[in-house]
Amino acid sequence: MRAEDRYDSLMQFAWAEASREYGFVHDPSADWRLIKAMVHQKSSFRPKVVQPVSGAIGLMQLLPSTADEMGVDDPFDPEQSILGGTRYLGKLWAVWKAEGGWDRWAFALGSYNAGLGHILEAQARATSRRYPNDRWSSIAVLLSEVTGEHARETTEYVRKIATAFHAMRQLDPEALSP
Repeated sequence: MRAEDRYDSLMQFAWAEASREYGFVHDPSADWRLIKAMVHQKSSFRPKVVQPVSGAIGLMQLLPSTADEMGVDDPFDPEQSILGGTRYLGKLWAVWKAEGGWDRWAFALGSYNAGLGHILEAQARATSRRYPNDRWSSIAVLLSEVTGEHARETTEYVRKIATAFHAMRQLDPEALSP
């Protein structure tokens, strides 16, 4: 088994649980492979990784405060990390009610990476400038005004996850069936 496949069943379970809790069970724009793309981007499937700058921990790179909020006692434990990180992504997805389809997931992913407050601030700036405030492309343009040089990290994070996620779905014959 490939290292990147060892957590697939856990990710599928976590996705199913979070989708019921947060209501994205019928959203066709994403599935459990979004979590797989996140884990690849965040930790390269290494459960013991610690981000030295932010202090984010484990497969889903949870901040200690987020781990506490999501009931994760041991963020190095793959099961706890994936369950907690997926619940947190679901919680963020639930915030973005006006955004639709993939944009809603991009807002959730951006919030996961940069923090909800930063994305809300970029959205407020889009609104004040009469940019479409429900499109990730508008937020990506204005995020540098809010987070400075870190905006590029967030926009690249969202782009890389989207690219990996869509590639995984295209390779899966079940994802292509009507």
